[in-house]
Amino acid sequence: MSLVAKVARGYGAINTVLRNARWLNPAMEIVYRDLFLRDLKRLGIPDDFYPIGSAANHGLLYAITRSFAQFPIANVLELGCGQSTLMLAELNRTLNEPASIRSVDHDLEWAQSLRQAVSHEVVVASLVPKTVCGYSILHYADGYFDRTKRYDFVVVDGPSVLGPGSAMSRLGCLEIAETALAQDFIVILDDAERKGEGIMTDLMRSLLKKKDTAVRETSIVAAKRQHIFCGGKFQSAMFF
Repeated sequence: MSLVAKVARGYGAINTVLRNARWLNPAMEIVYRDLFLRDLKRLGIPDDFYPIGSAANHGLLYAITRSFAQFPIANVLELGCGQSTLMLAELNRTLNEPASIRSVDHDLEWAQSLRQAVSHEVVVASLVPKTVCGYSILHYADGYFDRTKRYDFVVVDGPSVLGPGSAMSRLGCLEIAETALAQDFIVILDDAERKGEGIMTDLMRSLLKKKDTAVRETSIVAAKRQHIFCGGKFQSAMFF
């Protein structure tokens, strides 16, 4: 590795640390953990989850659980599978009026393993080149969501942002907000502390302002950051 490359890598690492210090509050993780466990107990769902590492943290699991407990969620689209997929399945099994859920991932083996653990639809979608708002990205191939449906609950936690050039990959979710969002809705953008997801949040805000319904927003800040947009009859999610 050249000296220039080493300096660039070091600068990038320092920049990430400083950004996380500004946008995260890890001490709040225990608060959301307690709220999440309280809600699991009320719903009679066993705590079989592992909100560690790159998986969904307690803040995200809390937001999903509270959304289902508080609102009549009907159509769910989840981008990126994992602990949140298992949580959605448990909530659907527990509630008297289960929602229609579609979880999407690009990893075939991972999706197949989750299909054995959940009863709802898990779709495998390959990543293909797309251009969104001037950014060249890799996002799910067309057909990963049902354009005839209107989704009232959307979780954006995929595609994975791992390799070089993948930071903006999640911008592809903007087409859902533009073409397939219900009048009453909640959209949760995970990992909102990262630069790419920050740009996605700003673009999503601009897009939703054009809708014919009032839109509110809030953030859950702990070990990770989730930005939440909510509209119509689901506006009270702004108090999460």
